[in-house]
Amino acid sequence: MNNKLKNLNFSLFCVEKNIELYVQSYWQVKCTLEKAVEYLLAPDGAMGLIINLGDSITIKTEKKIYDLKMGEILLLGIHEHAVSMVLEKNCNLLGIRFNPAGAFCFFKNNYSNLYQNNILIEENSLYKRLRNENESIEEVFNSYLLSLFKEDSKIEAFVVMLKKIEEDKGIIEIKELSSILNISRRSIDRLFKKYLGISANIYLRIIKIKYSREELRNISFDTLTNVGYNNGYFDQSHFIREFKTFMQKSPKQYVKEKKTLS
Repeated sequence: MNNKLKNLNFSLFCVEKNIELYVQSYWQVKCTLEKAVEYLLAPDGAMGLIINLGDSITIKTEKKIYDLKMGEILLLGIHEHAVSMVLEKNCNLLGIRFNPAGAFCFFKNNYSNLYQNNILIEENSLYKRLRNENESIEEVFNSYLLSLFKEDSKIEAFVVMLKKIEEDKGIIEIKELSSILNISRRSIDRLFKKYLGISANIYLRIIKIKYSREELRNISFDTLTNVGYNNGYFDQSHFIREFKTFMQKSPKQYVKEKKTLS
């Protein structure tokens, strides 16, 4: 765990096995800060839920600024650009991080509004249960999500497709996916629109940048040119342009600033 997360007293909790295909983790940040701290959430094609039990926090997206007050719950949609979260003095946040497409089984009705957007969720009972120390965080989140869960016959096959994309670090052509899975390009586009709200092409680009970031965070990387090449960019200017598109900064700036991104 990096130092910035340690300073925020960041914790992870176990997810119920029945839903771990769709849910990546439960987490908590609980600390007292001397001054406001900015934390960046990098795009990775996944969604999340944030419950604020402490001082108000500010969440800045490309299009809107959200002031999340104590007791409020925010469903984070899919964003193509890094999202900034500014934490204040008495910080107490709980959250759920879904796997890509996983949130569909729990928040299907909100999907049409979650592209480049966040939605406040009215769930007073969830907030009260999390404030009550008689139940563990895992128990509350597991029972909450299981109560919302709606099975979908095609989503498991789609998740398998997303895992294939992850295995290839986004360096795969859509026509190759079509051949491997024996489905048409049009069907792939429909699945991405239904379960992720973004096109297959944008998702592939997000995953390529995700793995580029991981390599840049490794201080032993050779050159930026090689990082680009290793992640499917055969033109350095293309790599820099794509990185700026999703991260609002160049690879050099990213390395220099050493921002903590999830």
